[in-house]
Amino acid sequence: MAYIENGPVRLYVEHLQGKGSHEGGHPLLLLHGGIVGTKASSRLREYMGLLAPLRGTDMPLFLFDRRGCGRSDAAFFAHSWQAYREDVGRVLQHIGSSQVVLMGSSFGAAIALSYALEHPERVKALVLDAVTGGAANPLHRQLYAVQRQWVAEHGVERWLEWLRQRGRPWLDPWTERAKSDEAFRSELANCPRDRVVTALSNMEKLVPQDDAPLGIEWPSLRELALPMLIVAGDDALHPRRLAMEMASRARSAQLCLPRGGAEETEAHILPFLKWASF
Repeated sequence: MAYIENGPVRLYVEHLQGKGSHEGGHPLLLLHGGIVGTKASSRLREYMGLLAPLRGTDMPLFLFDRRGCGRSDAAFFAHSWQAYREDVGRVLQHIGSSQVVLMGSSFGAAIALSYALEHPERVKALVLDAVTGGAANPLHRQLYAVQRQWVAEHGVERWLEWLRQRGRPWLDPWTERAKSDEAFRSELANCPRDRVVTALSNMEKLVPQDDAPLGIEWPSLRELALPMLIVAGDDALHPRRLAMEMASRARSAQLCLPRGGAEETEAHILPFLKWASF
């Protein structure tokens, strides 16, 4: 495990196994889902059942906590798709490999896809699990809009008090930090009102207005020629129809529509990972 810096933001990176992109194949970098406050290691249950047969092999496995999550810096004022892509690039620089396999779940899948579209030469293959889209998240857009208006009208201190008393962790990415992280509260409390309004506006813009996957526009999918495995979700935030639409638009995508639990998904993902990493 290590901390690396990307500009003013410190990122937590964990090396699970393997030594590099040699006999073990290209490194696999896991991009976790979940909202701000989530630790990548706490999301490993999303992956470890799928990756269990790879444990103990030479395949290099890495993960990192997204900015604002887990042991990485809160970075309240620096959330954008460009910032997320730059974080992935910095982690790849730390890993020291010219190419990696990116495997992301939910929001992590969106970041993996966004990075691959901008830097296809750095990505050997993609595994996109339970991708989420704009139309699936109207509550998130509304939430940021409401908070932006609240800060503009009532100020930062009143907003922080609202987060501490009434915020819902599953809806609001900042609630847990506002409740438990004194440094985070202090940073926000001392910031000008207009800067907090801008930060909330930027978070609102991360969620698209249409049903495209987070972080991309539909036509850009045709630009990707690298191997891609899309695993469909099965709930309102990760609609199956979105995965099917993505697979139909991508040039070289395989689609997994699991109906029989983790074993069926594993049967698709493991062969793909073993093939794509070499």
